[in-house]
Amino acid sequence: MKAYIYYENVKYLIACQTDMNRVLSIFRKLSTIYVYNGKYKEGVSTCKYALSRFKMDDNYKAIFTFNMSMYYNYLKEYDKSLDVLLEAEDSIKKAFPDRVKDILLLKASSLHGVKHYAGALGTYTEILNSTEKNDYNNLCVYYNNMAEIYCLMGNTDIAKNYVQTVKSYLVKVSDDFKYLPQIYLGLGRVYIMLKEQDKGLELLLKALGTSKSFKYHSVTKDIINEFTGFNNEVTDIDIKEEFVILTEHTGFIDNKLLYNIMEYFSRLNKNDELISICKFCKKMA
Repeated sequence: MKAYIYYENVKYLIACQTDMNRVLSIFRKLSTIYVYNGKYKEGVSTCKYALSRFKMDDNYKAIFTFNMSMYYNYLKEYDKSLDVLLEAEDSIKKAFPDRVKDILLLKASSLHGVKHYAGALGTYTEILNSTEKNDYNNLCVYYNNMAEIYCLMGNTDIAKNYVQTVKSYLVKVSDDFKYLPQIYLGLGRVYIMLKEQDKGLELLLKALGTSKSFKYHSVTKDIINEFTGFNNEVTDIDIKEEFVILTEHTGFIDNKLLYNIMEYFSRLNKNDELISICKFCKKMA
């Protein structure tokens, strides 16, 4: 709804040939809000349009470029995310020297996504070199991500060491830390990769609870997707109901999530659940 209101305001202001600085400011706000409803393609389009349509200073260019790279990352189009970010990395760092870690974190995530594991680990090492030893909030994020990479590389011993570090730090993480749901999700995912499904499930349930309380719809979607990967029935939550609640919040059906849920219920021969989901989707169409 916020995105729609901003869009209508922009159309009106452009039609009235209002001061373009005001229009640009609205586009800047618009380029950030798609994170919350999961409409990442719209985020990319907004950033592209602003960069091609308006003359702007270096700070605005840095904002739209970083956000566009971020949205590509969320879309799992990691190669595009990297191309956008690497081309403008130095100028973004210059414009926002206080956000260098955020820039490097996005870079590391995209390198991870294209399976350039050595580059991702090198970038995380660069981040760690400038991170305070008692910054437990962010250290959990970095070590979690590194543990997942080492799992993918087959170095499970190193991954387990990082998992233990995250577990020891987790009790010191602030309850309102903005990445807390992602920490639980990442740690749960790593435990599943290490074939410790019970521990993984416990953490995914914590991730779901915190994500919903934070109203992180995109993270909630990722967590539900993780549940659909289980071969046995997850009895601790109602996956169908979680899908319905999430869809009603976002206002649209995420097709990939829908397919994964249908595949999950098909494996379990839950035909009644499949029929119920189909009826719900018809109403949303």
